Amino acid sequence: MRILRLEVFEKDNKLVYVREKPVFAKTQKGIKATNTRLVNWAQKNFPEWTEVTVQPIERKSRDLPSR
Repeated sequence: MRILRLEVFEKDNKLVYVREKPVFAKTQKGIKATNTRLVNWAQKNFPEWTEVTVQPIERKSRDLPSR
């Protein structure tokens, strides 16, 4: 599970979304594709955007399910 923080900046607003992706992309190409999809979604839904950033959120080991 990959958790991503998506920040959308508008003129006077900063919107933050936390998205969980069920599949963890392991290759650089897969990570870039996931980030591009999120940026395109934000640009489509917030037409007055000025900046969009995507950051992975690291999970602490205690948050991970035990095996």
